Amino acid sequence: MAYVTVIGTGTMATGIAAGFLGADVPIVILGRTQEKAQQCLNDAIALCAPEKRGAAGSSRAGEIDALIFKDVLRQAALRGLLSAEELERWLQYRDSRNLTAHDYGEELAEGSLKLIELFQLDLTRLHKVLVEKHG
Repeated sequence: MAYVTVIGTGTMATGIAAGFLGADVPIVILGRTQEKAQQCLNDAIALCAPEKRGAAGSSRAGEIDALIFKDVLRQAALRGLLSAEELERWLQYRDSRNLTAHDYGEELAEGSLKLIELFQLDLTRLHKVLVEKHG
């Protein structure tokens, strides 16, 4: 499924985002900061008709399937599941996974091992957030 990218977080961007959300079109908001993008998304959801609010703030499986893995991580950050710092680490974990899947050098393996402890902490935190938000 295709999605619309809204560039900006001001009044006009919020209205555009709300229009697409109201029509059940998946969106990605690009702002100067994650906080601005998140606020724009929250404001856009608030502008939607009440019957659309639940769907607008949730991720449907079809929307996620259409995204590449790093886009899924970015969507998680936009939806408040990951902080900006956590997103950067998750992107690093993904890069490390991709590299180690194709290169078995000792230096690369040692670099990946250094990430494991932090990965476990981030994974535990994400699990907690998901349970809190979605049961």
